[in-house]
Amino acid sequence: YFLYGEAYGNQTLATPYPWHSWPRLKVYTSSDLVNWTCRGDPLPMVSGTLWIPNVIYHAATRRFIMWFGSGGWQSAVSTDGIHFTPSGHGVFYSRFGAKAGTDGTGLFVDDDGTGYVAFASNPPGFDEPAHPAWPGHAAHGYGHIVSIERLSADLLTSSRINVTGLFPDDFVESPSLWKVDT
Repeated sequence: YFLYGEAYGNQTLATPYPWHSWPRLKVYTSSDLVNWTCRGDPLPMVSGTLWIPNVIYHAATRRFIMWFGSGGWQSAVSTDGIHFTPSGHGVFYSRFGAKAGTDGTGLFVDDDGTGYVAFASNPPGFDEPAHPAWPGHAAHGYGHIVSIERLSADLLTSSRINVTGLFPDDFVESPSLWKVDT
């Protein structure tokens, strides 16, 4: 079993903001879901703030693929890095540059092998009047539109084919996508 998550150093929810340590990623492995071993930071070569790791296994290439958020800490707009590794832990290797303007990604592979990415985005110039700008910031696309795009066959890039784009009733981050057989 693999568990990927954010690590904030010795901080807790009780630590006053602003935090002294920005989030990084950690990988843990287990053979029984009870005992876990920390395998460290899967992206030591990537500097700055990292969050919301989403990892899937691509059987055709026998690779674990991670999409993650990266960018300025006090920003609602991030970039997504896409990295891969054959082992599931250890260092992930970069395939290409980042995709701008997304916040949190949910990866999904359907029964036919088609991959999708669901994400919240702040399109340039978009602002939702019902949501005020953060203190000290001009209106900056605070709406977080949820989009779902089809992925390339290797799951490493978006086809930029938007399957759907919607504006939920409230602020949304890090959407997840899954299928329920009925």
